[in-house]
Amino acid sequence: MYSEVKEVKTKGKTVGSVEVTIYETVEELIDSVDEKTILAMFNKANIIAVQAKERQAHAPSAIGKNKKFTLCMNKLTAEEMADCAGDFAALEAKAWGKLSEVEDDLASAVA
Repeated sequence: MYSEVKEVKTKGKTVGSVEVTIYETVEELIDSVDEKTILAMFNKANIIAVQAKERQAHAPSAIGKNKKFTLCMNKLTAEEMADCAGDFAALEAKAWGKLSEVEDDLASAVA
């Protein structure tokens, strides 16, 4: 086992630091911490992990602005694209106009 110093943050700001024992084997953990505490800590961590997995299954996928723009462009019809021929600003505006459709598609994909 060894110790590590970890920052303590609140609202993104470091407010302190703590020294934490890192166990390298289960035997070290059992020798240092009572069984009731080990089970309580494990069960709490397990609940958090299982809830996070379920939450992730229902969250819209995190995609970047460039990917969203590509999906918006793919929603444009040939006629809509032709209307903007030679005017990228108009094309871009028309594509971003499809954002609500793209976001609806993403939300329904995880529902």
